[in-house]
Amino acid sequence: MQKKWIKSVNRLFLVLVLSGIVVPLLFGRLLAGLRMEWLMVVSQLLYLVPVLLYMACKRVRPGDWMPFRGIRFSAFFMLILFSLLLMPLVTFINLCSMMFVTNQVTEISVGLQQNSVLLNLLLMAVIPAASEGFIFRGIFYHAYREKGVLMGALACGMVFGLLHLNFNQFSYALVLGIILCLVVEATGSIFGSMTVHFVINGWNVLLMALSRPLQDIAQSMGGEVESVAFTRQELLLSLGVYGILALVCTSLAACALVWISRQCGRLEHMKWCFTRKKRVPGERRTFLTPCLVLAICLCVGYMLFSEWIG
Repeated sequence: MQKKWIKSVNRLFLVLVLSGIVVPLLFGRLLAGLRMEWLMVVSQLLYLVPVLLYMACKRVRPGDWMPFRGIRFSAFFMLILFSLLLMPLVTFINLCSMMFVTNQVTEISVGLQQNSVLLNLLLMAVIPAASEGFIFRGIFYHAYREKGVLMGALACGMVFGLLHLNFNQFSYALVLGIILCLVVEATGSIFGSMTVHFVINGWNVLLMALSRPLQDIAQSMGGEVESVAFTRQELLLSLGVYGILALVCTSLAACALVWISRQCGRLEHMKWCFTRKKRVPGERRTFLTPCLVLAICLCVGYMLFSEWIG
Protein backbone atom coordinates (compact mmCIF):
# COMPACT_ATOMS: atom_id res chain seq x y z
CA MET A 1 0.00 0.00 0.00
CA GLN A 2 2.81 2.40 0.88
CA LYS A 3 4.61 1.82 -2.38
CA LYS A 4 1.32 2.21 -4.26
CA TRP A 5 0.54 5.65 -2.79
CA ILE A 6 4.06 7.01 -3.19
CA LYS A 7 4.16 6.00 -6.85
CA SER A 8 0.68 7.40 -7.30
CA VAL A 9 1.39 10.85 -5.82
CA ASN A 10 4.67 11.04 -7.72
CA ARG A 11 2.70 10.61 -10.93
CA LEU A 12 0.35 13.32 -9.66
CA PHE A 13 3.34 15.60 -9.04
CA LEU A 14 4.50 15.04 -12.64
CA VAL A 15 1.03 16.07 -13.84
CA LEU A 16 1.18 19.23 -11.71
CA VAL A 17 4.62 20.11 -13.08
CA LEU A 18 3.43 19.65 -16.67
CA SER A 19 0.34 21.73 -15.87
CA GLY A 20 2.45 24.54 -14.42
CA ILE A 21 4.83 24.57 -17.39
CA VAL A 22 2.74 23.65 -20.42
CA VAL A 23 -0.48 25.61 -19.74
CA PRO A 24 1.29 29.02 -19.57
CA LEU A 25 3.17 28.15 -22.76
CA LEU A 26 0.01 27.17 -24.65
CA PHE A 27 -2.16 30.00 -23.35
CA GLY A 28 0.53 32.61 -22.74
CA ARG A 29 -1.14 35.24 -24.93
CA LEU A 30 -4.47 34.80 -23.16
CA LEU A 31 -2.89 34.83 -19.69
CA ALA A 32 -0.85 37.92 -20.55
CA GLY A 33 -4.09 39.89 -20.83
CA LEU A 34 -5.23 38.98 -17.32
CA ARG A 35 -4.68 41.15 -14.26
CA MET A 36 -2.23 39.91 -11.64
CA GLU A 37 -5.12 39.05 -9.32
CA TRP A 38 -6.63 36.62 -11.81
CA LEU A 39 -3.22 35.17 -12.66
CA MET A 40 -2.74 34.25 -9.01
CA VAL A 41 -6.14 32.57 -8.86
CA VAL A 42 -5.45 30.67 -12.10
CA SER A 43 -2.06 29.51 -10.78
CA GLN A 44 -3.77 27.96 -7.75
CA LEU A 45 -6.43 26.28 -9.91
CA LEU A 46 -3.75 24.77 -12.17
CA TYR A 47 -2.69 22.65 -9.20
CA LEU A 48 -5.92 22.32 -7.25
CA VAL A 49 -8.08 20.95 -10.09
CA PRO A 50 -5.76 17.99 -10.94
CA VAL A 51 -5.50 17.15 -7.22
CA LEU A 52 -9.30 17.12 -6.83
CA LEU A 53 -9.58 14.88 -9.92
CA TYR A 54 -6.92 12.59 -8.45
CA MET A 55 -8.87 12.33 -5.20
CA ALA A 56 -12.06 11.54 -7.10
CA CYS A 57 -10.38 8.84 -9.22
CA LYS A 58 -8.63 7.27 -6.22
CA ARG A 59 -11.71 7.69 -4.01
CA VAL A 60 -9.67 9.55 -1.42
CA ARG A 61 -11.73 10.95 1.43
CA PRO A 62 -10.15 14.14 2.84
CA GLY A 63 -10.90 13.11 6.42
CA ASP A 64 -8.85 9.91 5.99
CA TRP A 65 -5.76 11.70 4.68
CA MET A 66 -5.88 15.03 6.51
CA PRO A 67 -6.16 15.62 10.27
CA PHE A 68 -9.00 18.16 10.62
CA ARG A 69 -8.62 18.69 14.35
CA GLY A 70 -9.47 21.82 16.29
CA ILE A 71 -6.67 23.82 17.91
CA ARG A 72 -6.80 25.32 21.41
CA PHE A 73 -6.78 29.12 21.58
CA SER A 74 -3.52 29.16 23.55
CA ALA A 75 -1.83 27.02 20.90
CA PHE A 76 -3.36 29.14 18.13
CA PHE A 77 -1.86 32.36 19.48
CA MET A 78 1.49 30.63 20.03
CA LEU A 79 1.37 29.54 16.37
CA ILE A 80 1.16 33.22 15.42
CA LEU A 81 4.26 33.95 17.53
CA PHE A 82 5.97 30.89 16.05
CA SER A 83 5.25 32.19 12.53
CA LEU A 84 6.69 35.64 13.28
CA LEU A 85 9.81 34.06 14.79
CA LEU A 86 10.35 32.24 11.48
CA MET A 87 10.37 35.46 9.46
CA PRO A 88 14.11 36.25 9.96
CA LEU A 89 14.96 32.74 8.72
CA VAL A 90 12.76 33.16 5.65
CA THR A 91 14.27 36.59 4.96
CA PHE A 92 17.81 35.26 5.40
CA ILE A 93 17.24 32.42 2.94
CA ASN A 94 15.60 34.85 0.51
CA LEU A 95 18.61 37.19 0.73
CA CYS A 96 20.97 34.27 0.14
CA SER A 97 19.10 33.34 -3.02
CA MET A 98 19.15 36.98 -4.19
CA MET A 99 22.95 36.74 -4.39
CA PHE A 100 22.47 34.48 -7.39
CA VAL A 101 18.91 34.75 -8.77
CA THR A 102 16.06 37.24 -9.27
CA ASN A 103 13.67 38.03 -6.42
CA GLN A 104 10.38 36.83 -7.91
CA VAL A 105 8.16 37.98 -5.02
CA THR A 106 9.17 41.61 -5.53
CA GLU A 107 7.98 41.47 -9.14
CA ILE A 108 4.65 39.98 -8.06
CA SER A 109 4.23 42.57 -5.29
CA VAL A 110 4.58 45.45 -7.74
CA GLY A 111 1.56 44.16 -9.67
CA LEU A 112 -0.55 44.00 -6.50
CA GLN A 113 0.56 47.21 -4.79
CA GLN A 114 -2.52 49.24 -5.76
CA ASN A 115 -4.96 46.69 -4.33
CA SER A 116 -6.61 46.95 -0.93
CA VAL A 117 -4.98 45.14 1.99
CA LEU A 118 -7.98 42.81 2.33
CA LEU A 119 -7.85 41.79 -1.33
CA ASN A 120 -4.11 41.12 -1.14
CA LEU A 121 -4.59 39.12 2.06
CA LEU A 122 -7.14 36.98 0.23
CA LEU A 123 -4.89 36.48 -2.81
CA MET A 124 -1.53 36.07 -1.10
CA ALA A 125 -2.41 34.59 2.30
CA VAL A 126 -5.88 33.03 2.56
CA ILE A 127 -6.10 31.19 -0.77
CA PRO A 128 -2.48 29.88 -0.85
CA ALA A 129 -2.60 28.80 2.81
CA ALA A 130 -5.82 26.84 2.25
CA SER A 131 -5.16 25.32 -1.19
CA GLU A 132 -1.43 24.59 -0.75
CA GLY A 133 -2.02 23.26 2.74
CA PHE A 134 -4.69 20.95 1.35
CA ILE A 135 -2.46 19.78 -1.51
CA PHE A 136 0.96 19.49 0.09
CA ARG A 137 0.42 19.00 3.84
CA GLY A 138 -2.63 16.91 3.00
CA ILE A 139 -2.24 14.71 -0.07
CA PHE A 140 1.53 14.65 -0.60
CA TYR A 141 2.58 14.53 3.03
CA HIS A 142 0.13 11.73 3.83
CA ALA A 143 1.71 9.54 1.16
CA TYR A 144 5.35 10.43 1.84
CA ARG A 145 4.91 10.12 5.61
CA GLU A 146 4.81 6.34 5.21
CA LYS A 147 8.60 6.52 4.82
CA GLY A 148 8.88 8.22 8.20
CA VAL A 149 8.01 11.69 9.43
CA LEU A 150 11.35 13.31 8.66
CA MET A 151 11.69 11.64 5.26
CA GLY A 152 8.08 12.56 4.47
CA ALA A 153 8.61 16.19 5.53
CA LEU A 154 11.74 16.42 3.37
CA ALA A 155 9.94 14.98 0.34
CA CYS A 156 6.91 17.21 0.86
CA GLY A 157 9.10 20.30 1.28
CA MET A 158 10.97 19.46 -1.90
CA VAL A 159 7.87 19.11 -4.10
CA PHE A 160 6.36 22.22 -2.49
CA GLY A 161 9.47 24.23 -3.33
CA LEU A 162 9.86 22.85 -6.85
CA LEU A 163 6.30 23.69 -7.88
CA HIS A 164 7.05 27.38 -7.40
CA LEU A 165 9.14 26.92 -10.57
CA ASN A 166 11.81 29.49 -9.70
CA PHE A 167 14.99 29.23 -7.66
CA ASN A 168 14.21 32.22 -5.45
CA GLN A 169 10.96 30.89 -4.00
CA PHE A 170 12.21 27.29 -4.07
CA SER A 171 14.98 28.16 -1.61
CA TYR A 172 12.73 29.19 1.26
CA ALA A 173 9.63 27.20 0.25
CA LEU A 174 11.70 24.02 0.68
CA VAL A 175 12.55 24.94 4.28
CA LEU A 176 9.05 26.21 5.05
CA GLY A 177 7.52 23.09 3.54
CA ILE A 178 9.51 20.91 5.96
CA ILE A 179 8.61 23.12 8.95
CA LEU A 180 4.91 23.16 8.05
CA CYS A 181 4.86 19.36 8.05
CA LEU A 182 6.35 19.39 11.54
CA VAL A 183 3.63 21.85 12.58
CA VAL A 184 1.02 19.32 11.42
CA GLU A 185 2.67 16.73 13.66
CA ALA A 186 2.94 19.13 16.61
CA THR A 187 -0.72 20.21 16.45
CA GLY A 188 -2.26 17.06 15.00
CA SER A 189 -4.15 19.31 12.62
CA ILE A 190 -3.73 20.58 9.08
CA PHE A 191 -5.18 23.86 10.35
CA GLY A 192 -1.95 24.42 12.28
CA SER A 193 0.14 24.51 9.10
CA MET A 194 -2.47 26.67 7.35
CA THR A 195 -2.31 29.17 10.22
CA VAL A 196 1.48 29.46 10.02
CA HIS A 197 1.38 29.76 6.23
CA PHE A 198 -1.29 32.46 6.45
CA VAL A 199 0.60 34.51 9.06
CA ILE A 200 3.89 34.42 7.12
CA ASN A 201 2.27 35.44 3.83
CA GLY A 202 -0.02 37.91 5.58
CA TRP A 203 2.94 39.59 7.28
CA ASN A 204 4.46 40.21 3.86
CA VAL A 205 1.17 41.71 2.68
CA LEU A 206 1.17 44.12 5.63
CA LEU A 207 4.78 45.13 4.95
CA MET A 208 3.87 45.75 1.33
CA ALA A 209 0.92 47.92 2.43
CA LEU A 210 3.13 49.93 4.80
CA SER A 211 5.62 50.64 2.04
CA ARG A 212 3.02 52.55 -0.03
CA PRO A 213 2.46 55.50 2.34
CA LEU A 214 6.21 55.79 2.84
CA GLN A 215 6.67 56.09 -0.90
CA ASP A 216 3.85 58.65 -1.13
CA ILE A 217 5.43 60.75 1.63
CA ALA A 218 8.80 60.66 -0.11
CA GLN A 219 7.24 61.76 -3.39
CA SER A 220 5.20 64.54 -1.73
CA MET A 221 8.41 65.93 -0.23
CA GLY A 222 10.02 66.06 -3.65
CA GLY A 223 12.15 62.98 -3.08
CA GLU A 224 12.61 60.03 -5.38
CA VAL A 225 11.46 56.54 -4.53
CA GLU A 226 14.52 54.36 -4.20
CA SER A 227 14.84 51.21 -6.21
CA VAL A 228 14.14 47.94 -4.39
CA ALA A 229 17.35 46.51 -5.86
CA PHE A 230 20.18 45.89 -3.42
CA THR A 231 23.84 46.43 -4.10
CA ARG A 232 26.09 43.48 -3.32
CA GLN A 233 27.49 45.28 -0.27
CA GLU A 234 23.98 45.95 1.05
CA LEU A 235 23.09 42.30 0.53
CA LEU A 236 26.16 41.13 2.44
CA LEU A 237 25.40 43.51 5.31
CA SER A 238 21.76 42.39 5.40
CA LEU A 239 22.87 38.75 5.34
CA GLY A 240 25.02 39.33 8.40
CA VAL A 241 22.25 41.04 10.35
CA TYR A 242 19.52 38.59 9.37
CA GLY A 243 21.86 35.62 9.88
CA ILE A 244 22.19 36.52 13.56
CA LEU A 245 18.47 37.26 13.87
CA ALA A 246 17.61 33.99 12.16
CA LEU A 247 19.83 31.99 14.51
CA VAL A 248 18.25 33.53 17.62
CA CYS A 249 14.65 33.63 16.42
CA THR A 250 14.67 30.12 14.91
CA SER A 251 15.94 28.75 18.24
CA LEU A 252 13.05 30.50 19.98
CA ALA A 253 10.67 29.17 17.31
CA ALA A 254 11.84 25.62 18.08
CA CYS A 255 11.05 26.22 21.77
CA ALA A 256 7.62 27.60 20.78
CA LEU A 257 6.92 24.47 18.72
CA VAL A 258 7.76 22.27 21.71
CA TRP A 259 5.34 24.34 23.83
CA ILE A 260 2.65 24.02 21.13
CA SER A 261 3.07 20.25 20.96
CA ARG A 262 2.74 20.05 24.76
CA GLN A 263 -0.43 22.18 24.69
CA CYS A 264 -1.88 19.91 22.01
CA GLY A 265 -0.94 16.79 23.97
CA ARG A 266 1.53 15.66 21.34
CA LEU A 267 4.93 16.12 22.99
CA GLU A 268 5.60 12.39 23.18
CA HIS A 269 4.45 12.06 19.60
CA MET A 270 6.96 14.73 18.52
CA LYS A 271 9.74 12.79 20.27
CA TRP A 272 8.64 9.72 18.32
CA CYS A 273 8.75 11.72 15.06
CA PHE A 274 12.49 12.17 15.45
CA THR A 275 13.22 8.49 15.99
CA ARG A 276 14.48 6.39 13.11
CA LYS A 277 11.78 4.42 11.35
CA LYS A 278 12.47 0.69 11.31
CA ARG A 279 12.65 -0.62 7.80
CA VAL A 280 10.57 -3.57 6.75
CA PRO A 281 12.80 -6.24 5.13
CA GLY A 282 12.93 -5.56 1.41
CA GLU A 283 11.40 -2.09 1.74
CA ARG A 284 13.03 0.72 -0.22
CA ARG A 285 13.96 3.70 1.91
CA THR A 286 13.79 6.29 -0.86
CA PHE A 287 10.63 8.01 -2.04
CA LEU A 288 12.11 8.54 -5.51
CA THR A 289 10.44 6.91 -8.50
CA PRO A 290 11.01 7.44 -12.26
CA CYS A 291 8.05 9.88 -12.45
CA LEU A 292 9.41 11.98 -9.59
CA VAL A 293 12.91 12.05 -11.05
CA LEU A 294 11.50 13.15 -14.42
CA ALA A 295 9.41 15.85 -12.72
CA ILE A 296 12.44 17.13 -10.81
CA CYS A 297 14.49 17.32 -14.01
CA LEU A 298 11.68 19.24 -15.76
CA CYS A 299 11.42 21.70 -12.86
CA VAL A 300 15.17 22.32 -12.66
CA GLY A 301 15.45 22.65 -16.43
CA TYR A 302 12.57 25.10 -16.56
CA MET A 303 13.99 27.16 -13.71
CA LEU A 304 17.43 27.28 -15.32
CA PHE A 305 15.91 28.38 -18.64
CA SER A 306 13.69 31.02 -17.02
CA GLU A 307 16.45 32.50 -14.88
CA TRP A 308 19.39 32.63 -17.23
CA ILE A 309 18.16 32.02 -20.77
CA GLY A 310 14.50 33.03 -21.13
